[in-house]
Amino acid sequence: MKKKKRNQKETVFGIAWFKEEDWGRLLEISDDRAKLESTYSEWLLHAEKVIKNFEKQGVKIQRVNVTPNQLLIWCKERNIPVNGEARSGYASHKMQQQAEKGA
Repeated sequence: MKKKKRNQKETVFGIAWFKEEDWGRLLEISDDRAKLESTYSEWLLHAEKVIKNFEKQGVKIQRVNVTPNQLLIWCKERNIPVNGEARSGYASHKMQQQAEKGA
């Protein structure tokens, strides 16, 4: 196992994270709603399995809080559909903003 050098940054991947009370709204605005779990409980179970699988492989995952309305605004500004690719892109965008503020 390789040790990281002191100045070497750890790669962290973001996952869009939603609140239960926002789940219905997310389904309403998502172009790919048929691909999403129909309930928040189902999504949460799946999302936590995905995180565990990545972490078993040594990949660090950061939950990025996303509200459907923020996501919708971001997608409209870029003229892109609200789908899995957009949710991932928005999570990455928010992580980058947070990193820049902390730098």
